[in-house]
Amino acid sequence: GLATTCSLHLEAVLPNFIIHEHHTRLRSLTAPVTTENPQPVNGCLSLPDKPGLGNEITGYAYELARAAKLLTELKL
Repeated sequence: GLATTCSLHLEAVLPNFIIHEHHTRLRSLTAPVTTENPQPVNGCLSLPDKPGLGNEITGYAYELARAAKLLTELKL
């Protein structure tokens, strides 16, 4: 999701960068919270070509955050 996208942008400009650790088992949990969910293709991840970071937080993620905040406030 968003952390992967941010990491890829940083790693793209580091001259001594070699490997990016990526956990594919988390894909189903993180996919709905961002518009892009970069996954390896033939062992490589690509930088998004959209403006800014190339990834955005979805409305679904905001709803999850609101629900989590409400549950915390209610101490459930």
